[in-house]
Amino acid sequence: RSRPLGYRPAAGHTTVPPYAPGLPLLRATFTKAPGDCGAFLVMPLSAALLVVLTFTLGVQVSGRATGALAALLTASSPTIVFMTLWPMSDVPAAAFWVMLLVMAPRSRSSMSAALSGIAAGVAILIRPNLVPLAAVLGASVAWPRPDQSVRDRMRSFVVFSVPIVVACLAIAWINQTLFGSPLASGYGATG
Repeated sequence: RSRPLGYRPAAGHTTVPPYAPGLPLLRATFTKAPGDCGAFLVMPLSAALLVVLTFTLGVQVSGRATGALAALLTASSPTIVFMTLWPMSDVPAAAFWVMLLVMAPRSRSSMSAALSGIAAGVAILIRPNLVPLAAVLGASVAWPRPDQSVRDRMRSFVVFSVPIVVACLAIAWINQTLFGSPLASGYGATG
């Protein structure tokens, strides 16, 4: 029986990916809803999300013209187009990190902070090596604003942080289960 690209044999006659669990979990989630072909929707949907969010980020930074140009350049990037055709984590990771960039500075309520944290958690599940980026954006959630009390900002920061902590614990548990150590991955021990 053949294995999917990038997977390796594991105990119990199963196959596991050597990379972070986020993309396989995302693809498995899409397989449950529309069926077996659903896993193949993840890449084009991630690319579309990336283009829309790039437009939104560009508008936030410098206006509609910047957003339109950024979205056009993203959509026509040979790298993005190529990676959309293959089940690689680059495009979904970029989509969720850009989602976090769009949402985190605007998180004025606990709900928006929670949604920002969920975006960060999914992004970390896909690319755990970028956890420091979530820390930087977490500072923007906690940064004092004149229209909010310190208590509200701290509440937003805690709500933002919970999904990130859950994602990190999930990665540690998956690594422990599949590879024998919370700090190991399919690539081998951390050292």
